[in-house]
Amino acid sequence: MEVIKGNQAPSPQGILSLSVITVAQNRTEHLLESAAAIARWNGHREHIILDWNSSPAILRGDLPDDPRIRLVRVEGEKQWWLTRAYNQAVKLSQEYWLLKVDADCVLENAFFEAFQPDRATLQTCWHHSGLASESNFGSWGLFCVERGAFQRCGGFNEWLFGWGFDDTDLYERLLELPDTSLALLPRCGIRVLLHGHQQRLGQQHPGWHRPLAGWLLEAQRQGNITMAALSRQAWVTLGPARFNETPSQPPAPPAHWRRIRRQRMLRSLLNQPLRAGVAGLSLIIPDALVGWLLRMVGVQDWPNPPLPPEGPAGVRSLGHRRYVGGHWNRIGQLQLNFLIQQGLKPQHTLLDIACGSLRLGRKAIPYLEVGNYIGIDKEQALLDAGLHHEIPAALVEARRPLLIQASDFGFERIGRRVDMAIANSLFTHLPPDLILLCLQRLRPWLAPGACLYATFFESTSEQCHPKDPHDHGYFAYTRAQMLDLGNQAGLNPYYIGDWGHPRGQRMVAFKQDLQHPASDHVPG
Repeated sequence: MEVIKGNQAPSPQGILSLSVITVAQNRTEHLLESAAAIARWNGHREHIILDWNSSPAILRGDLPDDPRIRLVRVEGEKQWWLTRAYNQAVKLSQEYWLLKVDADCVLENAFFEAFQPDRATLQTCWHHSGLASESNFGSWGLFCVERGAFQRCGGFNEWLFGWGFDDTDLYERLLELPDTSLALLPRCGIRVLLHGHQQRLGQQHPGWHRPLAGWLLEAQRQGNITMAALSRQAWVTLGPARFNETPSQPPAPPAHWRRIRRQRMLRSLLNQPLRAGVAGLSLIIPDALVGWLLRMVGVQDWPNPPLPPEGPAGVRSLGHRRYVGGHWNRIGQLQLNFLIQQGLKPQHTLLDIACGSLRLGRKAIPYLEVGNYIGIDKEQALLDAGLHHEIPAALVEARRPLLIQASDFGFERIGRRVDMAIANSLFTHLPPDLILLCLQRLRPWLAPGACLYATFFESTSEQCHPKDPHDHGYFAYTRAQMLDLGNQAGLNPYYIGDWGHPRGQRMVAFKQDLQHPASDHVPG
């Protein structure tokens, strides 16, 4: 993955490839003073300012008259989400080095005169013996980092929500990268615009929460410390791919991680006014009650904005490529390469279940012989878009793919058995009863010895899922659950695991018996 967009070399004017990034929500007064100070400095090439749905909106005319300033507004976000906001700002930036400056931080001439962006991979305000801790690493949220390193470690962990510990978690993951160097930012010329806990808490909280702001913020910080520890390795895998995606909310962390985070936040709230022994009650309070108590006092667990629409409205809104998840060329080619490695030949019949707008089809149809590609999907709008926009008419005429619209796994419309099948990013959106139904209805249409290869999000423990499927929902299963579903359907499942999917989906295979009971005739 190419992650460094900028050129490390200085410009003819001697200005290093440096982007300043600032994100703000309802901090306009602070931002104007901070931005004015940065505009007076000639050592950067651009200043990205991301307005995270401030009310009222930040106006370009109120900011300094500096052509290097690029103001971008994100609308529809009701809650402050620092980690997502700064990752999005980094995606907008173009340069090799990143200087993160919060809206309440004013950098003066003394800082700029001493600042050298290329001194180290990571420069922070305070450190001691290279060890990260909340007390010495996170001062003012000011740091300078090499863009490539920021993206390789996954950037900010977007599973950390609310206030606290986001910078420390980032620094620790950066220091785990090979060849990362660490240095100290200048201590001079940094002025913090003072504000209280109530402003950090945000305007979305009712007024009666504000006297409790310090307790609520500490509870959020403790929850984030817990989530960071639980999700470290998972985010290192998921995070880097987020920089190649259209901005969106990340998939929710596993339910048991969120449950542990809720318990930790409630313990923090109880422990501050009460004794630690009383705080231990959080471990025996039912989780539903824990969540309700946290919401009552204004501690946010995990934001749940509405999912994008399904069906034709969703296809119109997102486009036929984004609707099926993007990574268009990469995942399409990845699937074909995988199937060929499993033995797919041009003379074989391939069934593409939930084929969508033919992300795999546009790669597989030219490879297979006439009539050997079969795609089935519940959304006619996706099939039409794939046929009209992704596959040349001459190729359709020459290869004659069979495309079927069916919303109930109506495989009987295929009319013949298939030699191989794939369901990429289907089980990731289905509850277990529908996965089982898919496998049961597919089994009669798999030739003896044929395999269905299906992807899924793997979890370490069983999750609580919505009862209904959703094209943009997130469903994760343990390895044992997937194998059990295959056994229930009468197939022979086996786990393949990592196959290179950019979002970390794992692969499992469901193989038909060599001596299938109906192997002598096509099901009728």
